[in-house]
Amino acid sequence: MPTGAALGRAGQKAKELSVWTAKPLPPGTSRHWVMMETELTESEAREVYTLDIWDDSGSRRVSIGHVAFP
Repeated sequence: MPTGAALGRAGQKAKELSVWTAKPLPPGTSRHWVMMETELTESEAREVYTLDIWDDSGSRRVSIGHVAFP
């Protein structure tokens, strides 16, 4: 179950995100909704980020690069 997330850029401190999911992610599942929320200024929203998501133990972590906002 994802319990934490951060949005970061190289050389800058990552912004912690609020994370919500309806239920734990079943093993082997290829699709599932996880919602995250943060606040960005207009100039921050133009940047490209890396999204890190992790569980309570911190041992299961997913990083997604090249995250951009429309």
